[in-house]
Amino acid sequence: MSVSDEEIMQAWAQAGLKPDYLSIGELLQYVENTRPVNPKKHRHKDIEATKGSIHTSGYKVPSLLWKNPQTGKVEVIIGSGRILAAADDGLEALPVHWDTTMTPAQAKALRLADNRTPEISSAYDDQIIIDTLKDLKHADLDLGYLKYDKYDKFLVEDLAADDPLFEDIAPGYAEMVNGPVNEVDHEARQVQSLPLGAQEPELHPPLPPVSSEELPKYHGTPSESFPSDNEYGIPSLSLKFVPDSVPKPLVKWGEISRRQPMHGCWHFYIEDSKFANLVNDPLAPLYSNPAAIVEPNFSIGSQSPKAHVIWWTYWKRFIARKLQAKGVRVFVDLNVAEVYLDLNFVGVPEGYTAYATRGYNREIAYLGRLYQAACDHAGTEDIVFLVYGGGKVIQDFCTEFSDNLTWIPERMAVVNNSALAEKDGLAPNVAYDDFKNIKK
Repeated sequence: MSVSDEEIMQAWAQAGLKPDYLSIGELLQYVENTRPVNPKKHRHKDIEATKGSIHTSGYKVPSLLWKNPQTGKVEVIIGSGRILAAADDGLEALPVHWDTTMTPAQAKALRLADNRTPEISSAYDDQIIIDTLKDLKHADLDLGYLKYDKYDKFLVEDLAADDPLFEDIAPGYAEMVNGPVNEVDHEARQVQSLPLGAQEPELHPPLPPVSSEELPKYHGTPSESFPSDNEYGIPSLSLKFVPDSVPKPLVKWGEISRRQPMHGCWHFYIEDSKFANLVNDPLAPLYSNPAAIVEPNFSIGSQSPKAHVIWWTYWKRFIARKLQAKGVRVFVDLNVAEVYLDLNFVGVPEGYTAYATRGYNREIAYLGRLYQAACDHAGTEDIVFLVYGGGKVIQDFCTEFSDNLTWIPERMAVVNNSALAEKDGLAPNVAYDDFKNIKK
């Protein structure tokens, strides 16, 4: 349907709006007129963010002006921050809209609504944000004003790809996954906004082809599989992201919201059903920004079929390697039946120095053998060995056996025993004395 310019202007008039173009000096005066009645207090950080948007994409959303019949002054109903940011960015004049129909009550209500409605729902689809940032990664745009630093780890396919270990087993892997190394001086580079009508840059420059002959140990596609040094295709862990200590808090998966920042270490010494969805969403632990994880401990008993053991060893190593790709350090889980201990080391490169297991009072001797097996595989006794749970017998064993064993009590032991308060690094939700009364 073709619409004439006259019809467009009539539609604007029916909505009570009139376009205009005013100098920045005049608009700044209107901002001053608005300050006494504007509930939104613009601070440096949001002005800078808006300026960044204007600098990157141009001034696209005109402010709304209204003349207060009670004071005779022009006020800004929507867009004071945009005017301040545009002035700071050096613009000399801006397009605006005038409202010609609102009553004072309507103007006040709209100003409140404009400031309030974005705050009522703060729910965002993280994956859409990540996908959009990935699309813009190769565009010559500075998006620092958005303060999306927490998503940086998602924007690189594999932060561990340059581990020399993988160059040996999968030559060309790093370039295939992350693209050619592009040394850019980000500090010196001045990012310019695109001129009106300019052609978009190529957002996904093609990667150089890598023949399958050059990747003899590489299985599958870069986004779904990783280099492997074994006949089963079990992903090989990277030596680049190995913990050198036990970060706290040590938190059981499901103990707190997975989106609550905790910067410690997730562990999965719980029922399989409570973490099995990691197979579908291996990056779920990332949203809390942990420093490390203990590999998921899929149940493997002495009577488990070997095929079953290989299958779950594959998945726990895949999930661990997927998280290493995003910069998370990984403790290798050793909580398996002794008959399958050797198989459990498949995909763990020699020299790996961080391990974890579940403590059981009745299996003290096996704990000692696990520690020795870890030292043998690492080629050194200078390892980090985390033992989670078990009673005082386990605690005493860890203290006496080696300085490299770190014992962390189970969460319920911490909340039940004031002597263990915050030994896992997680503050209690209820004071110990109050908890005792609750139990009564």
